Order: sequence, then structure tokens, then C-alpha cells
Amino acid sequence: MVAQWSYKVKEGDGNWSDNKDGFIDFDPDQNFQIEGHYQSCKTHIKPYGSRFKLIGDHLMVKNGWIYEVWGTSEDPSTWLEQNITLLAKGQ
Repeated sequence: MVAQWSYKVKEGDGNWSDNKDGFIDFDPDQNFQIEGHYQSCKTHIKPYGSRFKLIGDHLMVKNGWIYEVWGTSEDPSTWLEQNITLLAKGQ
């Protein structure tokens, strides 16, 4: 069984406004990528804090977005995800 990673919806997240203050599960492919990086950190293959580029897609269809995920400890609540495509565009 693989853990399910979720995105915390925050105010201003226009695409998810119908789920305000809730959580959106990552797509199975994205979830697989995140869990793999988490396990690499947990087993000390990679250090906590190392960033992993997550290819944005939905059901294996690439959407052009690139995200980074990282965490500071084994505690999943310390883990973050950032859209670096928007960051590169100055948004």
C-alpha cells in the first residue's frame, strides 16, 4: 500500500476555490513521484531538504508545469510543494 499525498488548498488558489481549506489528492503518477522522493529521504539515500522536480501531469498527460517537493523531516506535515514554472515567470 502506498501513502496518498495531498495538496492543502489555501485562500487564493483559484482553481480549487470549491474546496477551500480542504485537501486535494495528488494524481496517482504525481503521488508515486512524491512518495519515491520521501522514501529516498527517509532511508537516507537523499538528505532531507533536497528538492525533487515533480513533473506536473494529470493521469500521465504532461501539462507543462514543473513543481519541486521537499521536506525537512520524516513528518509529512513539514513537506512543501512549489510550482517553479510560475516562479520562473515571476508570479
